Amino acid sequence: MQIVRNDNSWRIADGDQSLHESLESLARQSGYRVADLSCHVGITEQHLRRLFHRDVGIPIKEWLRCERMMIARRMLNCDMDPSEISNSLGFTHPNSFSREFKTIYEMTVSDYLKTRQRRFEQWMEMSRHS
Repeated sequence: MQIVRNDNSWRIADGDQSLHESLESLARQSGYRVADLSCHVGITEQHLRRLFHRDVGIPIKEWLRCERMMIARRMLNCDMDPSEISNSLGFTHPNSFSREFKTIYEMTVSDYLKTRQRRFEQWMEMSRHS
């Protein structure tokens, strides 16, 4: 069993090289928890941690954290409300989501949204003058 990159996603390949559903999808289904993800895949947490570190090169917990925040950023870019995003991604409280976002992106959610809005306004202004 190994973790392989396939079509821009990570998948677990069995010995016969059949590929499981993408790890990104399984991570979301498991609430970004290692224990639940290992159950989905059908291996122990420890084995999943070893496989992930060996084949991907980073701890699975770090990958899950980053994956969750990438999804959050995409949701923000689609104008979803931060509290909806927090709930959708399984955070226990919106403040937990805000703290995690700031840790990963080094800015608050509101600063991210303001920056995004400014960039959009600048783009609109430039396109009017073109």
